[in-house]
Parts: sequence; structure tokens; C-alpha cells
Amino acid sequence: MAQTAPSREVKLTFAQIAPPPGSMALRGVNPNGGIEFGMRSDEVASKAVLNLEYTPSPSLLPVQSQLKVYLNDELMGVLAGDKRAVGEKDAGAGTYQSAIYHRL
Repeated sequence: MAQTAPSREVKLTFAQIAPPPGSMALRGVNPNGGIEFGMRSDEVASKAVLNLEYTPSPSLLPVQSQLKVYLNDELMGVLAGDKRAVGEKDAGAGTYQSAIYHRL
């Protein structure tokens, strides 16, 4: 009879893994942001989920501005700018799932 390996679920909020003060601002002069998180070398990740909520700036160019989400340098999704949603929380919020993760 095969044994199943023990499993655990870890949930981290953005405030826990983001650089201080627990938030991230992307600006024209610095449009990139990244968060790194790790796991033990004797563990294997079977699933990762990112629930993304953001508030687009009113100064964004709706047709040209995008938010790209990468996981392990692989594009997970693109949120296009929407001029009707600027300044509104949750505009374009999305959930991204991957079977493998290590660097977001």
C-alpha cells in the first residue's frame, strides 16, 4: 500500500511578503516590482494561487498601460488598463494559479 506524503497549506498575505511597508508602488521611473519567497528544499509545491487586487492610478494611459503577472519568469496574465476603472480598488482583479512556484 502506497503512503501519501504529509501535506500542508501556507497562506501569505501581500503585507507579509512585500517589501516594507507591506505594499508596492509601481511608478513610471520604476515600473517593475518583485517579491521573492522560498520553501524548504525537502518540500515540493503542488499548487500556488495569487489573488490580486489593485488600484490603477488615474495618471495611467488606459490603452498603453498594463499590469503583467509573472511566476518563475513565466507570464501568468496581463491586466489591461481601463479608463473607466482608474482610481477604483479591485479594478481588473484576477486570480492566477500555477502548479509550480518559487519566485513571484
